Amino acid sequence: MGKIQGTVGSVRVDEERHATVLRFVVASGEEQIPVEMRGQEVKGVLEVGHEVAIEAPGGRDPDGVLRPKVVENLTTSSRVVVSQTLMRRLGRSMLEVSVSIAAGAVSTVVATLVTPGGVEPRGVSAVPGVIALAIGLAVAVLVFYVLSIRRRRVA
Repeated sequence: MGKIQGTVGSVRVDEERHATVLRFVVASGEEQIPVEMRGQEVKGVLEVGHEVAIEAPGGRDPDGVLRPKVVENLTTSSRVVVSQTLMRRLGRSMLEVSVSIAAGAVSTVVATLVTPGGVEPRGVSAVPGVIALAIGLAVAVLVFYVLSIRRRRVA
């Protein structure tokens, strides 16, 4: 969908299940675009009549609502942001760490099996085990980077 620019037609803030929900409609040309931002706290200013710009790389959800993380308020030259709840952030982080550890463990096992001498008895050669462990650690760090750090930089 790209970038949407328009005028805010209505604004409503609701509290739902331990979350703050900011709902508003943006008039862009002839189109009325429903927008919803959900999180722990709303930061920024948004009023009826303000001009806004919204990056929408994924477009609208199947229910027709646009759910951006950030809205640029062109009228006030500021940003409107909704922060995520602590439990949601912790849950996502735990999932990212778990997936990274699992990917590293699987990579270590595979590297051990395919490295020459990787299944020799203990004490014969520690080098293949160290190489397999290094590969597993590198994969775990790479997976964590892709899931967590890179995503946060893009957002």
